[in-house]
Amino acid sequence: MKKSEFDKLLISKSKKGRGDGAYSRLFGDHKLGALISRVHATSISAGTYLENLISNTAPQLEQADIFNLFNGTLKQGLWIISKKKLKKYV
Repeated sequence: MKKSEFDKLLISKSKKGRGDGAYSRLFGDHKLGALISRVHATSISAGTYLENLISNTAPQLEQADIFNLFNGTLKQGLWIISKKKLKKYV
């Protein structure tokens, strides 16, 4: 992982949180709401980064083999199916 990619996952490098959002209304404190918003956004970014890292590294199940997954005839192995491909079948 390059340093610039890692920076995206640090709260200290993230964008300022929303002080006027739902967290601020929930806690009744604009500064606390902005902090929670910032932490939440950073957590989502880290999850997206991890999802993309795994999907770019692991073997992808081919589009034609997805049907075999549902009918029980898929060959044994470890496979990743992208959300985009899976949404066509579910």
